[in-house]
Amino acid sequence: MIYEKFIEMHTEMAFRNNASSSIIRAMANLGKPLNDAIAAGLMTLDTIHAPIRSACECFNAFEHDGALNASYCGRKVPGFGSSWFKNEPDPVVEKFLNELDDEVLNVVTRYNGYVQDMWNKPGLFPNAALATAAFAFQENIDPVTAMSKVILGRIDAWVSIYSDNYLDRGFN
Repeated sequence: MIYEKFIEMHTEMAFRNNASSSIIRAMANLGKPLNDAIAAGLMTLDTIHAPIRSACECFNAFEHDGALNASYCGRKVPGFGSSWFKNEPDPVVEKFLNELDDEVLNVVTRYNGYVQDMWNKPGLFPNAALATAAFAFQENIDPVTAMSKVILGRIDAWVSIYSDNYLDRGFN
């Protein structure tokens, strides 16, 4: 059940105008093959867009220690902030977070409060990367491989975005 909700969240996220989906849309418009477009979209993931491994490592460190070591994050904490929702929770993320086990949801709530206090940003809320980190923690998925679950959640949406935007340029 939680896995299906996770896939739903990332499918919905893929239809937003984010880096990976924008690249796939552009590649389709250029008439590039689907595999090239998907590969280009995948190349945008991590660091700034979908920092899954970093979000998992920070979440796990907080769950273990109740705090974050400065070496885990800098000015920005991976897993927080949204390009679409400022000073309020992202409803898609919130919906998924409420599906987590109560124990894990309590860690998310404490972590959110900690980040808001330590970074002095009361309007900062979890994003899909943090939701993925909490999911990975709950399901005992290694941070190194957690991105694979995000990809599974986005691949069908990416194919749909590609198909809707493909222009055959006649270069077979």
